[in-house]
Amino acid sequence: MNYLIVEGYKDAAEHFSVESGLEASVDFGSIRERMEIRNAVEAGNIELAIEKVNDLDPEVGPCLPLHLHCLFLLFSSSFSLRTSFGNSL
Repeated sequence: MNYLIVEGYKDAAEHFSVESGLEASVDFGSIRERMEIRNAVEAGNIELAIEKVNDLDPEVGPCLPLHLHCLFLLFSSSFSLRTSFGNSL
């Protein structure tokens, strides 16, 4: 069931939980928010991901937002290099 939850298969995880009689280790409602964060990161929209992490759990600690800020810097640096030098990079 953990695989279904981590990968964002909310409906499948709920059905599996009911049919197997196992309790989920996470609230099924939070799966949607987690997938929105993941989609934002994969799309390069790191600022949105940081906002969503802070909305979901403001006490998540400094590590995750710091990691997302680093991703933001990498994405923005990569973007500015590509626009400065064309797509040759």
